[in-house]
Amino acid sequence: MARKLALLADRFNTLWFEDGYVHMLNRRKYPHSVEYITCKDLESVAIAIENMTIQGAPPLAYAAGLGLAMHARIHEDEPEAQFFASLKQGCDRLRNTRPTGWDLEYILNACMHLAHETYAKNNDVSEELRSFVYEKIADGNRIARDTGRYAADLIVDGARIQTICFAGAALAYTLYFAAEDGKDIELFASETRPYLQGARLTAKSCVEMGIPVTVVTDNMPAYLMHSGKTNMFISTADKITMDGYIANKIGTYALAMAAHDNDLPYFLLGYNGPVKGSYGPNAFVIEERDPEEVLNCIGQRTSVDGVRGYYPAFDITSPKYISAIATDRGVFPARLIYRYHDTVYQSPFEMRR
Repeated sequence: MARKLALLADRFNTLWFEDGYVHMLNRRKYPHSVEYITCKDLESVAIAIENMTIQGAPPLAYAAGLGLAMHARIHEDEPEAQFFASLKQGCDRLRNTRPTGWDLEYILNACMHLAHETYAKNNDVSEELRSFVYEKIADGNRIARDTGRYAADLIVDGARIQTICFAGAALAYTLYFAAEDGKDIELFASETRPYLQGARLTAKSCVEMGIPVTVVTDNMPAYLMHSGKTNMFISTADKITMDGYIANKIGTYALAMAAHDNDLPYFLLGYNGPVKGSYGPNAFVIEERDPEEVLNCIGQRTSVDGVRGYYPAFDITSPKYISAIATDRGVFPARLIYRYHDTVYQSPFEMRR
C-alpha cells in the first residue's frame, strides 16, 4: 500500500480563495477537529494570522496575499488614488501581523507591485493577485517537495530526529522520502508551548504518514541528545541571511547548541534559500507576542494571577551550529548559503535517475 502524504504537505488543502472570500484550515484546532474558517474582509485575515489560526511562514504569507486580493475586490470601484491608498493601508496592516518572517514581506511587496502594473493595463487587480498567489502556492509546494528530497538524503538509517515547532511541508516530504527510501526513522517532536505545534501538527503529520513519533516537553531535548535517544536535529527557519544566520521558533538556538555540544548534526530545511542583501544577526526583527499567551495553553490558564509573562516568538542561531542547509537547489554549508542564488535549479528527482 502506498504511503500517504500528510495533509499539511499541500498548502492548497488548507487555504484557498472562493466566492470572493479567503478560506483556511483552523490550525489552532487541528488535528483534534478539522474546521475551516471563512475570512470576509482583510481585517479577519490579519486577525487569523495574528491569533495563529494560520501558522508557518509560507502559509501565512499566502493567506495575506489572498487577503489583499479580497481587499482589492472590495475597493475596486474607488477612484485610482483612493483605491491604492486603501490597498496600501491593507498591505501595512498585514505586514505588521508577523514581522520576523521574510515570506510575508516578499508576497506583499510583490502583490503591490503587480497591482500597479495590472491597474495600468485596465485588468482585474483582484483576479491577478489571486492568480499570482496561487502560482506562489504551487511553486512553494514544489520547493517544499524538492527540499524534502534533498534533505531525505541527509537522513541516515536509524535516525532518531529531534524537531521543534512544525517545520512545515518540507519536513513532511523529508520524512516521507526517507521512509520511502527504506530508512528506519523515528521523530521526537518537542511539544512547543504555548500553541503546541509540535504536539499537534508535527505529530499528526507523522501519524498520517506512518512515521513513529514521540512527543516530548520543550525542556527534554538536550537530555535526549546527551543520552543517545536522539541523534540529529532538524528545523526550518522563518528567515535566513546570506551568511547563514537564521531566525526560527524560540528555543531553536538552545537545541542547536545542545546538538553541537553532543556532536550531533543540525540540518536546516531552508526551502528557497537566504534573503538577498541580509547579513548577520542584526538582520532580524524579533516579534514579541502578547505576554498573556505564555500564561495560557490551549485556552487554559497555566499560571497564577498576579504574574507577568514574556514571549519573544523567535530566536537567532549562528551558522556555526548548523551542519548543512537543504534547499530546493541542493544542500549547502551554512556559511556558504549565499551560493544558493548562483546555483541553477535542477530537480533532485532528475538527478537521482
